[in-house]
Amino acid sequence: MDRPILFSAAMVRALLDGRKGQTRRIVKPQPSHIVTMVGADDRPTGEYGLVLDAECPRVIQQFTRCPYGVPGDRLWVRESGKIARDAYDVDPALGKDLWRDVGWVHAADGALVQRETLSTALAPLSQWIGDCALIGRPSIHMPRWASRLTLTITDVRVERLQDISEADARAEGITAYPDGFHWEPNPEPSFCRLIGRTAKLAFLGLWEEINGRESVDANPWVWVLSFDVERRNVDEARP
Repeated sequence: MDRPILFSAAMVRALLDGRKGQTRRIVKPQPSHIVTMVGADDRPTGEYGLVLDAECPRVIQQFTRCPYGVPGDRLWVRESGKIARDAYDVDPALGKDLWRDVGWVHAADGALVQRETLSTALAPLSQWIGDCALIGRPSIHMPRWASRLTLTITDVRVERLQDISEADARAEGITAYPDGFHWEPNPEPSFCRLIGRTAKLAFLGLWEEINGRESVDANPWVWVLSFDVERRNVDEARP
């Protein structure tokens, strides 16, 4: 099954660079330590029981469906950018231009995706993009045809946010430099963001920047998704 997933421009660059093979998303709703007991037929019995932290991952995965999928499912990445529109004709009745969506400019790196439904007789969009109207769009509004990254899920598990390991922090895109660990690489070290003594601290700094300090302190349960990255549209990727 294919589902969309949102990533910021910085995370998209990490995917494109091959530095990111994991993502963490908050489990919603967060589990309570009091759960309804179920019988052999998976129906509620009317009884309640306490669940220890150590048992929470098993309980979550048993009774909560991961909204992002299971191993083997694919995610197509939605990025922010600009929709390119072309005035291809005029409506004589209204005297107004008729517009069509012809491409997408990715905010992460300026890469251009040309919509395949355009006539093959047209020149490459890169040659006439200057004649198009470019309208900014958040990632939630990026169309499926404009996606250029497909993620195939290889593993899904549940853990506390602060339980992330050093290896997993690096898999989130954290990079090692001589002076510490950074989230987003830059040729000038002074401009690197989120420096930490360890990859884990750098990752938690990134999480705080996105979700707020209170989210780190709450140490929520998160879905941990591991995936393989393909640099092509989900409809072009192999089943």
